[in-house]
Amino acid sequence: MQFKTFGDEKKPPILLLHGGGLSWWSWEPVITLLEHDFYIHAVILDGHGDDYLTTFTGIEQAADH
Repeated sequence: MQFKTFGDEKKPPILLLHGGGLSWWSWEPVITLLEHDFYIHAVILDGHGDDYLTTFTGIEQAADH
């Protein structure tokens, strides 16, 4: 699992999880709206987007990882 971060580390954090077949980029419009007020962590689930070489085994396994 990988993460992309946006905004100021000193601001309150937000974690964004994308749906199947998508990646962090599906949140870009939301990130643009929130990055001035929050520190955003956009997840890249295994097997998706930039982490396409890793096998996706399921949400529960990704959370455990």
